[in-house]
Amino acid sequence: MRRLTLSYRAGLAVVLLVALITHLPFSSGVFSTDDYMIRSMVTGDAALYEKGFSKVDPDKSVWQGVMDAFHFYSPAAGTLHEYKQYGNLPWWSGDEAQMNPWRPVSALTHWVDYQIAPESAQFQIFHTLLYVLLFAYCGYRLFWRLSNQSSIAVLATLMLVVDFSHLMNFNWISARNVFVAGALGCATLEQFIVWRTQHRPMALPASLVLFALGLLSAESSVAVGGYVLAYLVIVERNGVRSVVTGMLPYAALVLLWRGVYSSLDYGASGISLYIDPGRTPFDFLVSLLQTLPLRYASVILTLDSAVATLSPLLQVWVSLGSLVLVLCCLVAILPLCRCSPKVRFMLLGSVLAAVPAAALTTVGPRSGLFIAVGFFWVLAVWVFQLLRGYSSVFVKSLAALVLGLHLFVPMVVDVLYTSGLVPVVYVDDQHFDSVAGRLRESQGEKSLVVVNPPTPNTLFYLPFEWQLEGGVSPAALNMLAPGFITFDLKRVSAQEFEITSPVGLPITAKQALADLKGKQPAMSLVYTSQTLQGLFVAPDAHFRPGQTFSAGNMNVEISAVDGGRVVAIKIRFDNDAAVEQMIWQRYDWGTREYRVMPVPAVGQTLRFSGPLDIDASDPLQLCLDCEEKTGDVIDRVDHN
Repeated sequence: MRRLTLSYRAGLAVVLLVALITHLPFSSGVFSTDDYMIRSMVTGDAALYEKGFSKVDPDKSVWQGVMDAFHFYSPAAGTLHEYKQYGNLPWWSGDEAQMNPWRPVSALTHWVDYQIAPESAQFQIFHTLLYVLLFAYCGYRLFWRLSNQSSIAVLATLMLVVDFSHLMNFNWISARNVFVAGALGCATLEQFIVWRTQHRPMALPASLVLFALGLLSAESSVAVGGYVLAYLVIVERNGVRSVVTGMLPYAALVLLWRGVYSSLDYGASGISLYIDPGRTPFDFLVSLLQTLPLRYASVILTLDSAVATLSPLLQVWVSLGSLVLVLCCLVAILPLCRCSPKVRFMLLGSVLAAVPAAALTTVGPRSGLFIAVGFFWVLAVWVFQLLRGYSSVFVKSLAALVLGLHLFVPMVVDVLYTSGLVPVVYVDDQHFDSVAGRLRESQGEKSLVVVNPPTPNTLFYLPFEWQLEGGVSPAALNMLAPGFITFDLKRVSAQEFEITSPVGLPITAKQALADLKGKQPAMSLVYTSQTLQGLFVAPDAHFRPGQTFSAGNMNVEISAVDGGRVVAIKIRFDNDAAVEQMIWQRYDWGTREYRVMPVPAVGQTLRFSGPLDIDASDPLQLCLDCEEKTGDVIDRVDHN
């Protein structure tokens, strides 16, 4: 027993030391997107409150701030209308868009940030490091319970903690809930196993409390229920009655949580990026079938975000290839599955964990956490079997390849990134700096017009970011059209403008993107930008001529539709809106910067080229059948 205790402690020391070294942040860090919104929601903001943002009341209680922390928008709460009226949600946003997760436990950790060092991103990343260490500790305890030797638990935990996707989450402060939920989920499952194997009276209450806290940290924690079910079915195998009685307390807790969640109007609906299975179960099932092989392939190959940069057609082929890869890997571990119920349990639990992950329709770094828990333990057991059971050079090389891909390379990258040995330069796109002087001179009384935003979803956060960083935000925000494609802007009269696009305005998350010749690149970051529009656009949006919308200072009418694509719109600014006094801004794809532009003259037509129609627009752009572009026949906005 003494040897096992020392082995456990030595393994834990190794795990915590590696987690610390690979995540110890030496750079100052930066805030981004959700970080600004969460802070405004938790602490309030007087200036934004005066602009009509009701959820940032500076006099709100701590409890209300924690409950509102992850509130993006909701029709019932009135925030969807407020943000459209201000303009940080564009005119093509869904009429029923709701994005309002309930994560009070994670929100409480951010409240602590704001009480101690609200302006310090480095402190807040250090705070996240505590949850990374807690995640490593809880993961190691779970794996140690399952393993016949601590070295397997050490390897599995290290691969889980240093995974590339978790590094991305670590450097994004608002993604801290991944580590909080991961730690609580592993602890929940570990205490469940203690309850079932050692029959300790306090293990079940401890497991349920941890499970409840996990559900209140991130919705993905419901995946733990999949592991519970898999354990009861595969490891215990005591019949249906035993499965039902074992699952009952966890299922009851999920139903209670879901009931409160829905009754308080939390959840996601009316958008294409997130799917709430309780509201739209059929759409959720479709997402599950489409993303399941991609999620597993991304965990196997450590390529979490690459799929989003592919064209829709190529994504279909990649999905089929991912299915083949997953089946091949399954065949490789079948001998191990036959002889080990625990391996079958963790493998099935990992598969079941992919079910709630389908709520996020993109295959990103936050969606595979609980898939990875089972996957990496099975992988560690398999690697140890290869190293101990075979002597051929091929098998040893295969094991070395796996260790390199999932352990040594990520460890090196993590250390280089967080230590600052490889400097990461955050390039300013001049979004604020290019207009800061005019905004400050007007004391925020001037409206901003952004002609062709490259990532419309990030403009949702603009008033929160600019108010906190620059102390000023526009009186209103006007996004004319997504900047993913080329379009022409004509000023018809003092208050009226027209936009025409030969390839159609990409105002849905699924519309095909193409250059003026109809060509589609096989790979481009512009696909990612379009997908992220799913944060606010409806999944089944259809537009017809004569439809009208309003946002900011604008009233927009659809004037022409071709094959379901909106090819022309009319924009009329409110009569009391002084167009000449507004600050006009465009995005230059050539330099990847925002620039101030003069207000177009009446009768003038300007062409704003999209990233697919200018040279060297995208470092990731890869065309299968690209042709040389010809010059525009309409005056082009200068890209120099």
